[in-house]
Amino acid sequence: MTVAAETGVLGFALFLWLVFAALVTPLRRWSNTPLGRARLACGLGLLAILVHSLFYNALFEDPMFWGLLALGAVGAREVEQA
Repeated sequence: MTVAAETGVLGFALFLWLVFAALVTPLRRWSNTPLGRARLACGLGLLAILVHSLFYNALFEDPMFWGLLALGAVGAREVEQA
């Protein structure tokens, strides 16, 4: 709710898009390979941080969120190249 209060409807829509993309990117086309398991762990870590952030308002300041977001993007790129 903090995002909606501070940025309005457009900011909240962009936040929802970020959350959706952050969760879908590492979790799509999951396989039972080492890279697939790493992507699953990254996606579950992001999900845990997002659920935890429902009770505090420091999601954007959390370095683990940004690190896992970047690792999920790198993992998705590696699968597409294989």
